[in-house]
Amino acid sequence: MRLRLCLFIFAALPFAALPSFAAVTEPVVNDSVTDQYHPFAFDRQNLSGLLAARIRANIEGYLEPLGQGDPTVIGIGAYLDAAANSFDYTHDRNLGAAMEKVAKIAMEPTSGQRVETQSRLMGLLSYYRVTGNEAALSKCRQLGNEILAQPAAPTSLESMVWLYRYSGDQQYFDYCRKLIRSLYPPNVTRPLTAANSKDELSQLLGLTEFYRVTGDDSFLKAATTAWRQIRDGRLTATGTLSDVFNRPDAACVTLSWMQLTLDLFRLTGGPQYGDELERTTYNQLLAEQDLKTGNIFATVPLNGTKTIQPANACAGSVARGISILPALVWGHYRHGIAVNFYTPGNANIRLHRGASVHLYEETTFPESGQVLLHVEPDHRIRFPLRLRVPTWADTFAVTAGERHYTGKRGQYLVIKRQWKRGDTVTINIGMSVKLVHPTPTNRSTVAIQRGPQILSLSQQLNPQIRDLSQVRFDPAGVFQLTMINSPSSSPGEWQGDQAYRAQGVSQEPLIFVPFADAKTYRTSFPAPLQSSARD
Repeated sequence: MRLRLCLFIFAALPFAALPSFAAVTEPVVNDSVTDQYHPFAFDRQNLSGLLAARIRANIEGYLEPLGQGDPTVIGIGAYLDAAANSFDYTHDRNLGAAMEKVAKIAMEPTSGQRVETQSRLMGLLSYYRVTGNEAALSKCRQLGNEILAQPAAPTSLESMVWLYRYSGDQQYFDYCRKLIRSLYPPNVTRPLTAANSKDELSQLLGLTEFYRVTGDDSFLKAATTAWRQIRDGRLTATGTLSDVFNRPDAACVTLSWMQLTLDLFRLTGGPQYGDELERTTYNQLLAEQDLKTGNIFATVPLNGTKTIQPANACAGSVARGISILPALVWGHYRHGIAVNFYTPGNANIRLHRGASVHLYEETTFPESGQVLLHVEPDHRIRFPLRLRVPTWADTFAVTAGERHYTGKRGQYLVIKRQWKRGDTVTINIGMSVKLVHPTPTNRSTVAIQRGPQILSLSQQLNPQIRDLSQVRFDPAGVFQLTMINSPSSSPGEWQGDQAYRAQGVSQEPLIFVPFADAKTYRTSFPAPLQSSARD
């Protein structure tokens, strides 16, 4: 039985049937700034559909077997971080047993290598967060002291900020402050730089966490400035940095980009961060995982064939990225609720003045842009509901009660009303089709984007085409994509859920699938003479 089917069975269980567990351990150092967006607690939500299938494949097909085998091949820290997030969401007992086994390994003596020390520190902090195991925190202090004894390293900033937040030990704060002053001198308005993309993003992530502790606006300004520069000049259409695209370490950079974007989303609530999280998730991140087995692909080329990755540290980054998906869907926004991703699922949450609200979202997104959002408070209560309007959407029409609303691209549509049991919000998102440039520097080729997804020409579903590189398409035909209702009956017995038919220049039908689902494929094509490619 496919893991996807197992997940749908799991997701169909009543939310109340989930076992009750203690709350996660909170940092002892209070934040100096208040997050604008707070993801719903992982164990108070239950996703279904495409994202939930990926989460289940990650747990059952990858993390649980690896935890019972040799997790050191992807890095102890990476494994613990992914397992802790996933355990927080599911409280899966098999995963919990594997996580405990790996945590014991993580608390053994280390080799003293800087990368291993930093990785174990972050992994054990994640483990401590979901278990409250004081022995893990004690080991984290030991690892932190090892970092203090070494020459200061910019890549250690994030882990040391987190250690300070959970321990409250001033010496870790002083280390971070000194390191930041060396990287970012006062009154010098320049973004941080590093030797490579992963280190650069790691520094920026450490900077945002230090801003959360100190409230110094200059740190947030530096991080947001660098983030915009990356988005506008270095980001691929699939949501990773172009200078690592098609490299084995691309997964590490993809995760760091997601983490930085999520942190800025939490700090500011800006919908632009939600847009980029959606782009990366539905394209680059999911493309790095085999949807049937949970295994990780070695590289994800723009055109070519994906191959399974021998387990390594960057393979662990994919597992970590999928493990944070529940944080991206919906959350508290000031005194209300924000919906960032449109995916089926439900959540039970508590708002101000003690009101409990049950949210239930029905949709087949991203196949369709039709969404039903049921809002069920335990008593009448007034609060704002924010719906993120994607920048790619042709239209965004909403009905709540007897009122109709129209959203503006790249903004929130805010509905302020008194909510009661039985309220349903109907959302219709226009699933646009457009041509985009796959990378910032390659203006001679285009890719097809439908909604948030980049599409690829699948060799499996187009067996009549011997050489995909010779394919040309008619832009008019592409803009009239037709969904294939039963892709499993298509040529090659396609195992995905989405497939689309378009017309080629030779009148031969072409079948496209999401980039995330493709195995052997082509994504970039010569730009038509009169194309409407966008960045």
